[in-house]
Amino acid sequence: MNDETFIDKIRWSTLARFTNSKVVRLTILVPFLGFIFILNDNIRNLISSTGEESTFIFRNQIEIFYIGLFLLGLGTGIFSQLSPKHFKLHDSYSSFIDFKLRYSSLRSASASLENSLRIIARLEKCQKCPPRLRDARDRIIRICTIKSDDIPNLEAPEEEEEISDACIKAVSNGLVDKIDVYRLEYLSQNYGKPLARKICFFLLLSGLAIAFTPSVNTFVFAVYSLLRS
Repeated sequence: MNDETFIDKIRWSTLARFTNSKVVRLTILVPFLGFIFILNDNIRNLISSTGEESTFIFRNQIEIFYIGLFLLGLGTGIFSQLSPKHFKLHDSYSSFIDFKLRYSSLRSASASLENSLRIIARLEKCQKCPPRLRDARDRIIRICTIKSDDIPNLEAPEEEEEISDACIKAVSNGLVDKIDVYRLEYLSQNYGKPLARKICFFLLLSGLAIAFTPSVNTFVFAVYSLLRS
């Protein structure tokens, strides 16, 4: 998966569908409590009583499972700390928009736009701004251009800061529909922090794959034993 595909497909909302489940949230405890199971003398003695060969196989399976859960917990912890709060509080785009429209004001809408434009400018600077986000930003600017005389020419890159200031002023004066502003906020937050998203995604993916390895091994062994009998 190249960078462009990753930035477009693996968003914070995509990761939230997995990390917001109650079972996955519990894996955050694994890095801190795992030693209780791995180093516990009672559990070691119980495993040892099953025979030397079984002990080796069973212990390996437990350790593999623990490593998988550890990585899952680490990925979930990174999501919990670094993901925008919208994706921890709202389970969908419509839920976010409904909440914003219910409790927003013109002042909060203009602050939202200011923050969104800042995030987009950062992403463009490191060439990680997806076309969908850029189009949403340009739509706001076009609306402001139609409804306000203060917006300079969109094609003039040296006037980018002036364009942003004029758009924020247009929103604070109620010239732009707030739903367009909050849609841009949702998108800009969703595509923000690409490095943190990438780390979180690969930790979750590798953790899930490793945690399932013992189950796959057991299934293969069971099928093999059945075919031999």
